[in-house]
Amino acid sequence: MFLSPLSLVWLVLAKINSALGKNEIMPVPVICVGNITVGGNGKTPTAIKLQKMLFKMGYKPHIVSRGYRGSIRGPHLVNKKYDTIKGVGDEALMISDYGPNWVSKDRRLGVKAAALQGADVVILDDGFQNYSLKKNISILVVDTLVGFGNGWLVPSGPLREPVSGAIKRADIILTMGTLYQKENFLRNYQNV
Repeated sequence: MFLSPLSLVWLVLAKINSALGKNEIMPVPVICVGNITVGGNGKTPTAIKLQKMLFKMGYKPHIVSRGYRGSIRGPHLVNKKYDTIKGVGDEALMISDYGPNWVSKDRRLGVKAAALQGADVVILDDGFQNYSLKKNISILVVDTLVGFGNGWLVPSGPLREPVSGAIKRADIILTMGTLYQKENFLRNYQNV
């Protein structure tokens, strides 16, 4: 593939990002919901569902996201009455329908702000490749229809990082899709 040299650059940058990560311990437990491919895999619906479950169990969960495509750097507690898509992004507005949601380009500051406002657990939406803070549980969400694509890193394929390293860091692998898609995925990736 003619883009494979750029994939090698991506890999080197990912390794540097990982090596420079501080893994700062946060004041409350952090549950990360992420993936290793570009695009939607069901991370945000998973984070919302997890937040609902934690509410029912008596916890005070807040979600921290980047505010994709939003201009606000944060940390900022999303308020649907006043915030706009331009400011916080469309996903952040949707998440705020279900519970407290912060946008913060610096995830550490977002978690700390949530803790100061009463969160006793934080769900990090799309933070699997963020090494700035320590995660207590990492959930890797996989869309089994797509799986890991062609197995190549961006831009030659859909992977943000190599599969083997990501699987080693994941505490839970959550597969999304039909039963057939899940069975097919497991057959194709049983040796990873």
